[in-house]
Amino acid sequence: MISPSPNPTLRFSVLTADNPEATRTIEQTLAEIDALQTPLLIDRQAKDTENGFLIGSISNHEIQALLAEGAQIHLARDTNGVLLAFAMMTSIQELTVLYTDRTDGRLTLNYPAAFSEEEMQSAVYLHRIALKADQRKTGLGTKLVQEIQRQTSHPIVTDILCQPIFNEASLRFFQKNSFQEFALLYLDNYRDFGQLVSKVLVWKP
Repeated sequence: MISPSPNPTLRFSVLTADNPEATRTIEQTLAEIDALQTPLLIDRQAKDTENGFLIGSISNHEIQALLAEGAQIHLARDTNGVLLAFAMMTSIQELTVLYTDRTDGRLTLNYPAAFSEEEMQSAVYLHRIALKADQRKTGLGTKLVQEIQRQTSHPIVTDILCQPIFNEASLRFFQKNSFQEFALLYLDNYRDFGQLVSKVLVWKP
């Protein structure tokens, strides 16, 4: 397990359906999350991929439904309470449903020795992570991921878009934080983004 790094300028907390932030309603926190992630969304025509990005928006209604099913949102705020970053952790079924309950999705294990489908059942899914633009390359993303790693005894699985646009910055970030590629996920139609291929990575405690 990773020991926490004391940082007096950051406050980490975990939002769940039963544990809202002390000074905010869940709705207020979700509004902050939406404002943080919206500038990071990218479309199929994007040319600037130097920084990590998100594909497909997720509504506050969808987030609340995930919270009701047990999702956790890890938050990083500064000492003034400004939201700097968040990461949403969900059941692994939020990933596996994309290729088990749909006819247009499939998973190919290209490094099965690294992680098997059987092992995946014990994993949790890092659904998305996002930082304010001015917090990139400050080490905050690594601190947030390490905080999540410190708090779990389960493998963490995430996915990174590689086609039609390669989210190379995010891949480097996760590899730097000890995530290892083990599969490719193919989807013919994801939300309003269309056809895509993603690398699937795992971190093991």
